[in-house]
Amino acid sequence: MIKDDHIDFEIAALIDKYLRNDIQEEELLVLEKWREAHHTHAELWARLTNVDYAGTQLRQWPDDTRSDTLWSQVQRATTGKQRRFPLKRIFAYAAALAVFAMAGLSVYYGVFQQADPLSAAHRETPDTAPQQVTVPEILVPPAAANEITLIMGDGKTVALGDNPDLLHEQDGTQITETGSGLAYATEKRSAQLPAVMNTVITPVARTYHLTLADGTRVWLNAASAIRYPTAFDGEERRVTLKGEAYFEVAHDRDKPFIVVTEQSQIRVLGTRFNVKSYPEDKTDRTALLDGSLQVSSRQGTQSTLLQPGYEAVVTGEAAMVVNKADARKVLAWKDGLFIFENESLVSLMHELATWYGIKAQFADNEVKNYHFTGRLRRYTDIQFLLDIIAETSKVQFTLRNGILSIDKIHP
Repeated sequence: MIKDDHIDFEIAALIDKYLRNDIQEEELLVLEKWREAHHTHAELWARLTNVDYAGTQLRQWPDDTRSDTLWSQVQRATTGKQRRFPLKRIFAYAAALAVFAMAGLSVYYGVFQQADPLSAAHRETPDTAPQQVTVPEILVPPAAANEITLIMGDGKTVALGDNPDLLHEQDGTQITETGSGLAYATEKRSAQLPAVMNTVITPVARTYHLTLADGTRVWLNAASAIRYPTAFDGEERRVTLKGEAYFEVAHDRDKPFIVVTEQSQIRVLGTRFNVKSYPEDKTDRTALLDGSLQVSSRQGTQSTLLQPGYEAVVTGEAAMVVNKADARKVLAWKDGLFIFENESLVSLMHELATWYGIKAQFADNEVKNYHFTGRLRRYTDIQFLLDIIAETSKVQFTLRNGILSIDKIHP
């Protein structure tokens, strides 16, 4: 399937604003430039301004009730006595099916290309290799499907998010849970007692935010866990991560902040960065948004000083790779989005599988070559996203007992 009646999310959003008569002059110019940029854009615009074409597209929407409602709106807008918009604007109703309701997802065949590695000339490796790091195991107890869990110092588990409360640790640290997340206050902590370890665990399809005792802010992605002390008493601030997290580290030049994962150790003083380290991937990705940090392999054999706008990729004993990083894609999960740019269906399904905690299986290898560009909201219901992808790419999904089977639609 070659690119058809699909345009990107930003254009779809402008179409929606245009329909609601809520578009700014500069946004109109963007739409006009898009229409004139390529003959296919002009052809799509012309088809979507055709009411018959709009009706056909809407009637093909799989939900009959929604289709009938939308088409009734089209008819009222084009034939009613109090027509609010000119006829040419009715194309946006078709876009509600072909573009906007599909969140700008487009599909085509192609070859997926990763970002070019940073040249060796721009890589910095310290003269002294770091020592091998031992990672304390994060023990994840069974939890309810949608519970965000806090494991306290005595092993007690607390479900977070539903009933915000004030908690107290063994060392006197006060833990406050609010609607915005978890925060630690050490004012009443006993100086005679050592800090205790806490762990926050997120289930699939949920994220969480917490502020550590030093003021460092952490956003934890789905199916992830972070282990950290209630206070940072030593010469460093060390946490352990499984999964994915975005950090905004409070600056302290005398006490470096260290993130330890399955594959890597990340050492910073104060910066913004994202770490993705799901054990099943067997690969760590550390992307730097601001500041500087040192990324080392667990074995202590490789290290690099990362610069903003780049990511370090660590895979076991393989050579560490430094790529350019797209901040929009790196932080898409934090903004509640999936962002795909010329990514294969395999890659797309991997993202969905991680978020929803399912396993994807391809019944037909041909569909693995389908590639996607677009943006999708992370919805709680996976079926909604599967319906969108299926309608756009002409593939079919079967989800049973956590196994997602992907096949092409056979005539």
